[in-house]
Amino acid sequence: MDNINIGFVIALKPKFNSKNWENDSKLLYQTLESICNQESEDFMAFVVYHDLPNILFNHKKIHYLKFPFSFCVFESLDKIKAEHRENPEGTTYFFDQGKKIMYGAEIAKFHNCKYIMSVDFDDLISNRILKYITEDDNRSGYFVEKGYIYYTEKKLLLRRKKRMNGINGSTNIIYHQNISNVDLFSNDVDSFSFFSAHYYTKFRLLEQGIVIKPLPFYAIVYRAHISNWFNIHTHMNGFSLKVIYKYFFQRHFITKAMRKEFRL
Repeated sequence: MDNINIGFVIALKPKFNSKNWENDSKLLYQTLESICNQESEDFMAFVVYHDLPNILFNHKKIHYLKFPFSFCVFESLDKIKAEHRENPEGTTYFFDQGKKIMYGAEIAKFHNCKYIMSVDFDDLISNRILKYITEDDNRSGYFVEKGYIYYTEKKLLLRRKKRMNGINGSTNIIYHQNISNVDLFSNDVDSFSFFSAHYYTKFRLLEQGIVIKPLPFYAIVYRAHISNWFNIHTHMNGFSLKVIYKYFFQRHFITKAMRKEFRL
């Protein structure tokens, strides 16, 4: 089996956790379009799902994987802490997401994917990622420092010059040997947080002496929309000074080049 440079893993939420399944299906379709917009085809993409989306993006590089585990309810989780009890819904959401990602990562490793990137089902990624990773190939990994936030209802694009990995999950690209195997039958609440606790991924690796480096370009578009788990789109409601500052000083106009790069 030939080596593949990047395996993209997309964890899709269950239908019952969706506020608008039709919209989420469209968002996933567009995300897969952006993934398949890479400058070469040296990649595979794995969509891990409980429920198939309403519309399927069919491409020879896209593989839909039926998740072989039931959704784990809060009462079935182990090693629950006080902070988890404060937000049981969010805890089960991220447990499910993290477990799906790690399951997809195991499948990607089986298919000899050299690097593995978790991509949120509603994000768009730069078509420069695969080429850059192929040429640089640091055998450790990378994280996304810079990206964009797109407020879909306002048609407003904002630049984020740093710490994009603090607010978005599509921000880590890790060399396959640096991703530990997990016990997929575990219900330990923190068992599957390697990718889902995205900001801490680089620090966990650093504790092992593994340094991942930032991509030197704006690499993702985080779409803030009505179905977002954290409802980041509500940040644009009203006219606070913070919002006005963002609007005038961080606004970025959508160019033809950007539309081509991200399929925006």
